[in-house]
Amino acid sequence: MAWEDLDVPDAVIVTPCGYDLDGAVAQAGPIVERYPEVPVIAIDSASYVVRAGPRLVDGVEALARALHPACFADGPSDHAVLTCRAPAAPGPPPRAGRPG
Repeated sequence: MAWEDLDVPDAVIVTPCGYDLDGAVAQAGPIVERYPEVPVIAIDSASYVVRAGPRLVDGVEALARALHPACFADGPSDHAVLTCRAPAAPGPPPRAGRPG
């Protein structure tokens, strides 16, 4: 299956096996470019997804916070998950002010 075969998703979660958050963000880049209006959520997979044990629960909680931040009083986790955004399109150059 290719990206072209998919409808526009509500969100995309990027958790490449063995990657830390910076690596997941790098892997998310092409997806952000393809779906600039869709939240693309990168997760520190090496620490929170692929390891068995208590940190797996932390990873599930971080994912829940990223998808439903309003359900958590302290908002989304910032150390395990990052919502990636497409770079803003360049706008028109600023207009010069009128001489006074």
